[in-house]
Amino acid sequence: MRAKLLFILLRYFRINDPYRLLGLLVLLILIYLPLLIDVPEMTYPELKNLVIGEKVREGRGLYSEIIDSIGPLAAWFNGLLDMVFGRSLLARHIVAFIVLFFQTAFVGIMFADKKAFSENTYIPSLIYAILFFFSFDTLSLTPELLGFGFVLLALNNLLKEIEFREQRNESIFNLGLYISLASLFSFSYFIYLPGALFILIIFTRHPARKYFLLICGFLIPHLLLMSIFYLQDSFSEMWSYYYLPNLGMNASRYLSSSSLWWLGAVPLVFLVISLFMLNREARLTKYQTQLVQSMFFWMIFSFLHLFFAR
Repeated sequence: MRAKLLFILLRYFRINDPYRLLGLLVLLILIYLPLLIDVPEMTYPELKNLVIGEKVREGRGLYSEIIDSIGPLAAWFNGLLDMVFGRSLLARHIVAFIVLFFQTAFVGIMFADKKAFSENTYIPSLIYAILFFFSFDTLSLTPELLGFGFVLLALNNLLKEIEFREQRNESIFNLGLYISLASLFSFSYFIYLPGALFILIIFTRHPARKYFLLICGFLIPHLLLMSIFYLQDSFSEMWSYYYLPNLGMNASRYLSSSSLWWLGAVPLVFLVISLFMLNREARLTKYQTQLVQSMFFWMIFSFLHLFFAR
């Protein structure tokens, strides 16, 4: 029965029709509806974000009166949520669901637009939606979830550079800018900057000027942030409680290493099977082969991200 259902879903999302995203929305609602009806107990990260949001709304200074290593955009966004929804956990879960749906839809649209596969389908969106639901707290409105939206935008610009169809300076500048904005939600996302540089060096022939644009795109938001806190006489506090702690590899672990391996078992098995089938049956163009290799390197830097995630 489950195999038949999976076959039906694959046939449905295999058709290149934007209206299939409505079916994806229905599927996500069915998956997450039990968690929206019977709201789980508040987790510690949710409690921390809620308290930080309250203090930001009250006008407390970030890093000077609120001592935490949270990203500034995440803290200010939590303050906005507290202003709009108060302490409502359900409202935050609904916002997280909306963010998740847009990310899921964007994944399918991005790969279809870049012609990453021989067929333009929304199966990547289906896989993203199913694999994302590995724990009840994935519906939490965390800085990582918010920042990952900018990581996807950065990935879209990275694929544009590999495609050679769009050779504008704005594309590579936006690549650095999106990674920077993601790191202002969760600083550990900075690891994708050397990842993007590594992939661009291998698969493109850009002059040094373009790499400089990429780094400038990353640095500008951080320099602006430093200027804001410098004018508020809080630069040293920001450096001590935001940058220095997040550059280390010490983390608060809510799950054991064995539990993480069990959670990652299904995606890893899927990865091995996909690579085997890809080498055996796929007839990819040179450009599509480059995209596959780029995504493989992107995945390696995603594993490195785990060492910096707090």
